[in-house]
Amino acid sequence: MKNFLFPIESFWRYKILYPFLRRTIGRRETEESIDLAKIRKILFLRYDRIGDMIVTTPIFRFLKQNYPLLKICVLASEANEEIIRYNNAVDAIYILPKSRLERISILKKIRSENYDVVVNFIFNRTTSIALLLNFIAKKSICVSQGDEKYRFYFNSYCTLPRFSEPMAHTLARMMRKIFSLKLDITGLKYEIIVDTRTRDEVALFLSKHGLQAKNSEKPSNYIVFNLSAVDTERRISIDQVNSLVSFLTSYSNYNIVFVTDPKDVVMQKQASLLASPRHILFMEKGYGSLLHLAVVIEGAAVVLSPDTSIIHFASAMKTPVVGFFTPLQSIQEWLPLNVKNTCIIAEAGQPVSKIPIDQMTKEIGIFLDEIL
Repeated sequence: MKNFLFPIESFWRYKILYPFLRRTIGRRETEESIDLAKIRKILFLRYDRIGDMIVTTPIFRFLKQNYPLLKICVLASEANEEIIRYNNAVDAIYILPKSRLERISILKKIRSENYDVVVNFIFNRTTSIALLLNFIAKKSICVSQGDEKYRFYFNSYCTLPRFSEPMAHTLARMMRKIFSLKLDITGLKYEIIVDTRTRDEVALFLSKHGLQAKNSEKPSNYIVFNLSAVDTERRISIDQVNSLVSFLTSYSNYNIVFVTDPKDVVMQKQASLLASPRHILFMEKGYGSLLHLAVVIEGAAVVLSPDTSIIHFASAMKTPVVGFFTPLQSIQEWLPLNVKNTCIIAEAGQPVSKIPIDQMTKEIGIFLDEIL
């Protein structure tokens, strides 16, 4: 049935839908680079996942350092807004709510700002992005990158190679190409700015459990182990969790702080079963704010995670990280950046849950010997 419907869907898209959209919301293309020195306000679309926001932070910092008068604004999601809440490179944040009625109010407010340039950093929703831009930024210069077939949606557009380098590098290349920026790709660094209150709350949590965050005088005495992953292919098994906890406990005197997704009932239950004076749930109940998580990760000796957002947290907080990956998904785009790391990769065609436990413990042991 799927193969039968594909020609019909293709005909609908390329013979009817796209020609119609080209006529109704297509934009006048420009081949000239955009001079940011002449731009007053710029809006970035980043209302997707947590990790996506983290990998974008180097762009905000570069622009603010080189164009201090440029007003930088971000349309974020409820899930990732906290990552840039205290980032002084960002002048204004809009949160796109889940409620459609509330969305209309926010989008009208954005439209009233009349942004000079809108940059799309969400590459997997091109048509819906184009419809959004038609509402909030009809007179703005809208830029993006992606497949050639979507070029007509934007004023300035480029097509870059994907899946062969970190996403932060792809975003930087896009900015270099469209705005002719002298942006050093090799020097990109993620950042998460944390407020004093959050740091004090984490310090109380660590003290309560006898945990020592690393600092200039003392090393850390705990490891962060994230048990959750959004995608099925990235998830680790209960058997892997139990075996790795047993290995880490016998390998060193380090305590383990378990992190789980609040929606991951299975791993929350498993973390509760493993809880002990040495095996501690993150912020007691298995969850806390993103900024709490950032500080706990910052103080850890090392982080283990099958989920790339936690790997990006480790990169931002300069904490060594062990990442579990699968070739079933793009690996290069979401690797750790500018931090000590080791990546344990499943065999071709296999999910993370199929990585042999012996391989995991061997590679983790080698890495721990190097950093601890």
